[in-house]
Amino acid sequence: MRHEAYLSTSRHGIFYFRWPIPATFHPEKKRTDVKVSLRTRRPKTARHLSRLLSVAGHSVISRSSVRTMRYEEIRQHVQAHFQEALRRFQENVAADGPFTGSKLDGLRTSQELAGADPEVWAELLNVEGPDGLLRRFRDVRGIRSELSASEEKLLLEEFQKGYRAFVSTAQDHNANFNAYDLGIVDRTPTLVPLASVPSSETINEVIDGYLSEGERFVCLGSED
Repeated sequence: MRHEAYLSTSRHGIFYFRWPIPATFHPEKKRTDVKVSLRTRRPKTARHLSRLLSVAGHSVISRSSVRTMRYEEIRQHVQAHFQEALRRFQENVAADGPFTGSKLDGLRTSQELAGADPEVWAELLNVEGPDGLLRRFRDVRGIRSELSASEEKLLLEEFQKGYRAFVSTAQDHNANFNAYDLGIVDRTPTLVPLASVPSSETINEVIDGYLSEGERFVCLGSED
């Protein structure tokens, strides 16, 4: 865009500089602009000031759009990514059965390779190395933040940790289908339920009756 496009004049011939503000920087996500009087009627002076102000405007917007990622954000992105990968793996197993043969060997090999140096490991996973691997990951997750070299390294290390966790969990899930767990058969003898326990009054009556009979037998015996 030519710098003259940012210029306009008032009815009195004074030049104004008009700078558009992207909607992403507006609290209500609306497109707006900033209009500043250049306090001159001279086109040459206005064009010169326009060039300076437009460069400054681009610089401010560029700095504002650069936002580094917190470590917590990196971990959340990595965890969510591999949770989704694990869900798809489990769905595939549920539909087609557990991995066997070359597929299972691939899982085991992936786990072994994931223990290598992060950059070496990234070269094995992506032909473009760490840059290509992280670029693809960032595209999938919609990450637009500009990261420094140290942050890129941290992201790669966390991505490798997440990959190791995914492969390990996937293998454990796959192994669950190697056998059936039929549980333990309960062989405890079935107990016959006891008759209802008589009330205390009934028990006392039985005892009294027994004692009475005993006394009667004793009495009869004494009479004999």
